Order: sequence, then structure tokens, then C-alpha cells
Amino acid sequence: MRQRRGSLAGAAFFATCLSLGSAPQAAAESAFQVKDIDGVTASTMPWEHTAVSGGLFEPPTLFFTADVAGLGRELWKSDGTEMGTVLVKDILAGPSSPDPANLTHVAAGFGPGRLFFTASSGLSGEELWTSDGTASGTVLLKNVNPAWLASSSPANLTAVHGGLFTSGRLFFTADDGTSGVELWVTDGTTLGTVCVKDIYPGPSPSAPSGLVAVGTSVFFIADDGVAGRELWKSDGSELGTVRVKDIDPGPSQSYGAHLTNVGGTLFFSAFTEGAGVELWKSNGTEAGTTLVKDIRPGGGVPASSLPGQLVAVGSTLFFTADNGTSGRELWKSDGSLAGTVLVANINPLGSAFVGWESSVAVGGLLFFVADDGTYGRELWRSDGTAAGTVLVKDILPGPDQSQAGDFADVNGTLFFLAKDSEFNRELWRSDGRPEGTYVVRDIEPGPFASDSFGLTVCWPFLFFTAITSAAGGELWATDLLSRDGFESGTARVWSSANTGGGDLAVEAAAALHGTAGLAAHVDDTASLFVTDESPNNERRYRARFRLDPNGFDPGEANGKLRVRVFIAFEEDPTVRLITLVLRRIGGQYGLMGRVRLEDGTRAQTPFVTLTDAMHMVEIDWQWSEGQDANNGAFTLWIDEVPVSILSGLDNSDGLVDFVRLGAMTVKPGANGTLYFDDFESRRERYIGYLP
Repeated sequence: MRQRRGSLAGAAFFATCLSLGSAPQAAAESAFQVKDIDGVTASTMPWEHTAVSGGLFEPPTLFFTADVAGLGRELWKSDGTEMGTVLVKDILAGPSSPDPANLTHVAAGFGPGRLFFTASSGLSGEELWTSDGTASGTVLLKNVNPAWLASSSPANLTAVHGGLFTSGRLFFTADDGTSGVELWVTDGTTLGTVCVKDIYPGPSPSAPSGLVAVGTSVFFIADDGVAGRELWKSDGSELGTVRVKDIDPGPSQSYGAHLTNVGGTLFFSAFTEGAGVELWKSNGTEAGTTLVKDIRPGGGVPASSLPGQLVAVGSTLFFTADNGTSGRELWKSDGSLAGTVLVANINPLGSAFVGWESSVAVGGLLFFVADDGTYGRELWRSDGTAAGTVLVKDILPGPDQSQAGDFADVNGTLFFLAKDSEFNRELWRSDGRPEGTYVVRDIEPGPFASDSFGLTVCWPFLFFTAITSAAGGELWATDLLSRDGFESGTARVWSSANTGGGDLAVEAAAALHGTAGLAAHVDDTASLFVTDESPNNERRYRARFRLDPNGFDPGEANGKLRVRVFIAFEEDPTVRLITLVLRRIGGQYGLMGRVRLEDGTRAQTPFVTLTDAMHMVEIDWQWSEGQDANNGAFTLWIDEVPVSILSGLDNSDGLVDFVRLGAMTVKPGANGTLYFDDFESRRERYIGYLP
């Protein structure tokens, strides 16, 4: 969890009750088209979505390429709004395309990051470019191969990000027309764009491949003309660019592959005559570059476990391998012989992994696609134990496959693409439980799929490209955290529930929308609530739900007038950041919003009058960006009208980690039933009423 800062006394805020005649915002779907770039049904097919950091307290920017009639495929950027989705620069004027590609972000400490990419300008071939998001700042970095219309064809762009006070660097491979394909590095300037070393002297290429950053260096595979293709490393200097080890000595070569950084240790697969293709590790020294385990004993390729799909989950490496007995299954390693083990034999009658399946680390778990021989290729998760390696959900029931893939970690929640019996291939989310695994939106209803791709996190949005019959392939996004309309008849979508022995239940009588809702039957002082742990250090949090007081009495006869119906918490330490309080005086209901401030005091709205009927409640909470920044805010909507605003808040002492909905802090004498329904939470966009 983040470090807490000392509190400051005082808070500047004001509360404004807006007239009920104020124009409501338009309700927005949980996944939305950011912009129809071409304005017609033609597809611009945004591609290579890449998030570039904006610097301290500045939001990142999404860069991508799009193909627009009359412009060709050029470089674009987006902040998640239609107006903020714009062409960066027409690099090659007219309908011809410079074909920008290999978009790569290099972070620079507290400063804004920088985008590097390859493109052809017409005056030069394919070369290395850079952009700060402006037309004037989008420039050819260096014409590495200056021959007329020749290309250096930069590839393998790999970022070594800067520290708090240092700029990052970009390593890449290029052919200057003299030395062949060799290793290059740039600091973002023309003078600082240089060939690191002619590893294979003369015109022959060393052809570096598999570049991966480990600390301030890169590891890669290259051929120096002496030892064949072996493991190398570079710190960006000629002297610091060395062969790490001749793993398979002599004229043969180790063909290293799948280079993966696991907490500062490099893991990879490599071939030796004695062991075949097995798992290796390296700390950057010859002595520290060793075989981890001969999983399938014997020599040559036939007796190889062929490790693949290497993924770091914390300090543990997960990978697939075939030990010759169990088929290709899930393994893990801590770098030791004893700690390199089969996690689970998922498919006892064959191999769980066929081909290259999607896998990703999310919230300390590995999510992956596997086939257990019964349910087809479906979504699984693993905590590294056999018992904790389970099918998340049979998304497309039966032996058919859901085609789950294109995984993205959105702040501890998995988003991915899949199809089921109702929806063709669309956007899904999962918290690792079957109940918490559901489609975000059916973007292209009917028998056709939106065929989304390119899921990329650029805070606070997840961007992707989706194809619709109305607009073709365009840029889409979502900022969804969680959603439950209780239509399943249960509250299992929620992380947990305090039901009071059945007093909190999903019932048809509580339906305020659809066929079911959440009922809190209060007959004692026990708090009744559901908990959502989807939020995770959220700097901005929106939630919307339907509430019907339904004659609920908080205990007026005993002088008890209030009950809390919604609370958002910071987890460590557990403190209330946002509270919605329902009050009843003389049978008249009111709703108040309350926000915790840096000094431990609270800012609160006036009580807004509610009738004893269903109301749509929505909140928007924004964290103050630091001590004395005083730019936090809170807005309360009732029935799509903003009824109270708190602004200028110094509420920088906590971020939203989990929320509760229900009847809480119940007082003696309270009696009756509260109804809730149609809950949804997001990070950025207004939710409103969606029929």
C-alpha cells in the first residue's frame, strides 16, 4: 500500500445546491466509442495502442496509428474524449502512409515520458522517430542509413525506463548500411543516437534479438561470428556490451529464447547438446548463468521440455513445459532446482497447452488459457499451488472454446476478450471468481462480433479497437470497475456479504430495475452490506445505484434519525473516505454526502430531500493531488441531477480500496427494509440512467 502523509489542519470547500432544473449529463455506456475518426462506416482501424506517461500528477496519453482516407496511416493520440482524439502529425503529406509502427514508451522519472516509433517520411526510408505529442515535437530522430531512400529498419525497440531523477533510454537494432544489423541506443537526441557496438565486425549482422530490460541494462541474443547465437548484455556502452556466456560451446549455438525478467533475474530457454532445450537463468555473469533444471532428462531436441510462455508473477516464474510424462503443463520456478516444479497436471489425458496461449499476471495470480480435456480452452487462474490452479469459468459451456485472450491487467482486475453462447467475441472482465467474470458490453449485438483487439491501459481508461456495423473499426474505451444488477438472483458478484443470517438478500420484491434487487431487512442493530473490492488505490471513484427507502424507520421514536447506506474505504489503515447517510425526520427522507479530509475532519453536503420512492443516486469523488493542493472534489447526483458539490477539498490522505452498500451503523429501534439495485462503479465517466 502507499505511504501515508502527515495531515494538515483545515480544508477549503464550498457546497452548492443546484436547482432541479439543471440540465443532466447524458448517460454513458460502460464501454464506449471514443471517436468515429473517419465519420463514416469506413474503418480507420486504430493500431499499436501505446500509453505514454504524462509526468507527476499528469494523466498519460494514448498514442496509436489510424488509417484515414486522404491521410493514410498516421500517428494519433487520445485522452479518452472525442475532442482530445486528434492527429499528431501528417508525417507523409497526402494519402500515402508513413506506416508508423513499433510504438514504444520510455519513462523519464518525474517528467513526461516520450514516444519512439519507426516511420518513413518520403525523404528517408524507415527510420527512428520520436514524439512529445505535438506536431513540432514529432521528428525524425536520426537517419541511421543515409543512403538515398535506404532504410535502417529499426526493430526490437526496448525501453530502459528512467529513475526518479534520470531520463530513460531506448535500445533498438538497426542497419546503417555498413555494419549490418547491430545494437543501437538513444537518449532521445540525434547526437545521443549511436551504434553501441559492432558485435559482428564488418558488414555481417550480429542480428540482436529478444531484447529485454533488466535494471539499467538489456539482455539479448546475438552472433559475434565466433560463438554463434548466444546470450549477451549491454549497459549502452561499447565496453559494457559483452557476451555473458557461451552456453553451448563450440560451433553449435544455444538459440536462447523467451528472455524474461523476474525480479532482476533473467530467465530464458536455451539449447545444449547434453540437455536439449531447457530452462536457464542469469545474473549477468558467466558463473551466474546456469541451467535451472533439466525437466526432461536427456540430450538433443527430442529430449527437451521446451519451456515457453514465461511470465513473471512477483518473484515467481510461471511457464509451460513438457516433462515427457504429463504433456505440456503449467510449471513454476524460484530459480532453484528444488523450487522448479510442476504446478498442476491440468489435462491428465494430454496437454493443457497447445500452441501459444494467452497468459498474464494480475493481482498476484496467473491468468491463462488451458484445456483440461473437458471444457475446451477456457480461462484459468493459479496461485502457484495445485489446489489454487482452477478453472475460472466455463465461459462457453461444453467442449467448445471461448477464445479467451488479449489479456490486460487493469489495476488488479483482468479484462479480456471472449465469446459465450449469448455474445460473440466481446469485452469481458474477471476478478478470478466465476461470479465476477462477465461481459462488459455487447458492443456489436447480434450474431456478429466486435472483434475487439489491442487492449491497452492508459489511466483511467482501458482502450481498444472494436468493429461495429455503424462505424467500422474505431477507438473504444472503458473505465468500468464493477457492476451488478442482481439479475443472477444472488449477490455473488460482490467480493463478500454480511447478510445477518439472511436479513440481506436478493429478492424479486426489491427489484427497482429488472427482475431482482437487494433487500436489507433491518430488525436489529446488525449492519447488512455487500462489499466490492474491485477498487484499488483509486484517485477518482464514481458509483451509481438505485435506492428506495421503502418506509424504512432508522429509529425515530428513540431519537435515532440516520443510517449509512454507502461507504468507501481506504484499506490500510481502514478509514471511511466517502459516506452516504440516509436520514428520516417526521417521515421526511434526506440524503447527505460526507468526505474525509486530510486532517481527519469531514466535509459534508446538506441533506437533499428524497421522497419515499425509488431514486437514482450517483457520486463522483476525486482525490486531492497532494498536501495543500486543495483540488479534491465530491459531487452528489439524485435522479441524474447534480444536487450538491464540494470542491477545493484537501482530501489527499486516502485512496479508495473497497466499498460497501447496504444498511450500516444501524441504531436501536431501527426497523423496515431498504431496497438497492442496479449498482455500477467507474473511474472517470458519468454513469447516469441506462435502461
